[in-house]
Amino acid sequence: MTSLLPGSAPISPPSSPDSHGSLDQDTFTDATKLRSIHNTEGYRDGIANNKTAKIQQGFDEGYRLGAEVGARAGWILGVLESTGSAKLLEDANKELNLKELFGPQYFDEDGLWRWECTSTEYSESKNEDGKDTNRTANDTMTFEDIAANHPILKKWTALVEDFARQSGLDLNALEQDGDDPASTAHTND
Repeated sequence: MTSLLPGSAPISPPSSPDSHGSLDQDTFTDATKLRSIHNTEGYRDGIANNKTAKIQQGFDEGYRLGAEVGARAGWILGVLESTGSAKLLEDANKELNLKELFGPQYFDEDGLWRWECTSTEYSESKNEDGKDTNRTANDTMTFEDIAANHPILKKWTALVEDFARQSGLDLNALEQDGDDPASTAHTND
């Protein structure tokens, strides 16, 4: 490459050895090392940033599901304790402990649940006479739905509802507030 001004050095190093001299091998080695360092650091930064975001997202989701499972277990134990059913309460305490509820038979190592889930929310269509024409489950799965389908919670919710029915208890009267996080943990038809 020639310079723009007579008598000045070329703007960039020559691409091949010529009359200006030979290329310095150290220049290529240093550039290769520098490129490798930048690629490695960029890769590590990308992994670290993505990992942090995913860990936080996983924590947030796990926390919400864990809170819903805990609220439902607490509701079941609270109802049994308030009704004085010692035998049912003893059995429920054994099954509704953290090791059982969050054990490997119910959750994978990555925190995903292993049981089948169905949505508890439904869409209803009515004809012009106001009569129901169909009722279909929504596709949206919530943490409430997932917790409601936990095999242990499902079993104990049914047992508590049966006990309440047989004892003439109104489960709705036991709730103080309709916004109770466990209020969807049971239905009293």
